Amino acid sequence: MRRVFVYGTLKRGLPNHPLLQDSRFLGPAITTERYRMIASEFPVLLSYGSGLTVKGELYEVDTETRNRLDRLERVRDDGDGSYERRATDVHYWNGDKLLASLAEIYIGNPARWQETPWPEWHVTNSTGQLEWPRATS
Repeated sequence: MRRVFVYGTLKRGLPNHPLLQDSRFLGPAITTERYRMIASEFPVLLSYGSGLTVKGELYEVDTETRNRLDRLERVRDDGDGSYERRATDVHYWNGDKLLASLAEIYIGNPARWQETPWPEWHVTNSTGQLEWPRATS
């Protein structure tokens, strides 16, 4: 089993969440690494040292689910895909206490996303983290 941090359409209540239906939800989470977010109908994170932390969700997934996520995110072994799967540190709330964990995250492939003029959204929540879509409460 591996831990995966999701921040976009894979979160609960969003269109791609059914891909995680057999996975264990560990809790809401926040990255420690900072990112820049570009998005329109879906978000893309790019590593960016002076960016912001990201709020999302943490799941424990099996190999089959991870492979489905790789296909969704168009991860390719030759590095020419839309996203790259990387390790990142996150903090998550398990309903009882705040915990730290290493998790995998899907980051936009810089060769794919930085050459395209996508709109940039700094969609932040009330505590200043990137959060997509913006929380309503």
